[in-house]
Amino acid sequence: MLKLKVCGLTDPQNIKKVIELEPDMIGLIFYSPSKRDVSDKGATELCEMIPSHIKRVGVFVDSPVNFISDVIEAFKLDVIQLYHDDMSSFQQLRSKVHIIKAISISKEADLLRTMDYITQADLFLFDTKGENPGGNGKKFDWRILQNYEGKLPFIVSGGIDENDADAIKQIQHAQFYGIDINSKFETKPGLKNIKAIQHFKKELYANIEHAG
Repeated sequence: MLKLKVCGLTDPQNIKKVIELEPDMIGLIFYSPSKRDVSDKGATELCEMIPSHIKRVGVFVDSPVNFISDVIEAFKLDVIQLYHDDMSSFQQLRSKVHIIKAISISKEADLLRTMDYITQADLFLFDTKGENPGGNGKKFDWRILQNYEGKLPFIVSGGIDENDADAIKQIQHAQFYGIDINSKFETKPGLKNIKAIQHFKKELYANIEHAG
């Protein structure tokens, strides 16, 4: 079954309600330019609320490996999601956490970038190419995924909203592992719409058959 990752939470009461919906992963952003950054505002409280059966994911953009290592230890992260081009220095961290490598997608040729990271990552996250790191609240053409021939599983991200469950279930690929939701499920940056997530999850898992 597809895994569900909810990313970009910043509010303790809100994350508590998200946890009650039982996502597989919760992503916290450690990137100061982001409106959803938790580096200096409550990351400890948020992480302590996440139970052990939900994976804690830290999202980083061009951060030094020492900083990421410190965050992993401080907040007991299970997974790190990296928007880094050079990942050679991050291999030392794979003994501590799984690594999701984010790949920005706008055309089929962008899938070729996965070849550079097949020995450096455990998962890929295919996000929409835009001005900023992350999906920029927009979808890429999911038909491109049919041309992915890699052996690593992937997560789909970028502009997914509560009405996309049926379209997601049309993606048929052996390596399709999960989905990442963020800005389209918000009432404001960092604050998730619980009813929207609840509706989306119900529709997503209705009669779905995917290996996960």
